[in-house]
Amino acid sequence: MTNIHFFKEENYYYGFRASGHADEGEYEKIVCAGISALTETFYFSLTELCNLSANDIKDISHDGYLTVKICENYINDKVQFAFEFLILGLKKINETYPRYLKLEV
Repeated sequence: MTNIHFFKEENYYYGFRASGHADEGEYEKIVCAGISALTETFYFSLTELCNLSANDIKDISHDGYLTVKICENYINDKVQFAFEFLILGLKKINETYPRYLKLEV
């Protein structure tokens, strides 16, 4: 199962941690691909649409693990919209494939 936990202070999201892989099963690859597409698009949205540099985003990734945190100075409405977009997509995956994803928002 993939576990995704969002970091939030007051009303502002500032990061998330994703760990694990979808359990083996009929929809494992679909769920993993969906999560990867959303999280990668989120990162590129931060750099290309929200104008954050790679230095403004702290990320750690390795097999089955990804943590992304936004530096405090760059938490704004555009960044929050990117988080809301990511969360919406992950919630839809979770609704359809709850066996493969645990989401903590």
